[in-house]
Amino acid sequence: HQMEIGRAEVSLSYNGESITYAATNIGALRQYVRDLEAKLGLRRFARARSRGVIFG
Repeated sequence: HQMEIGRAEVSLSYNGESITYAATNIGALRQYVRDLEAKLGLRRFARARSRGVIFG
């Protein structure tokens, strides 16, 4: 919550790499979480697929 309202940052480290997320890049954090969920098999796709529009 504190990060969402711009009062804190979150730092993550994995395999010797680290990244810090702040409210200004919350979209990147959400994408990172989706990617992790996909790698863990909790999501079928890391990204939502776009769907074409068909006019009949």
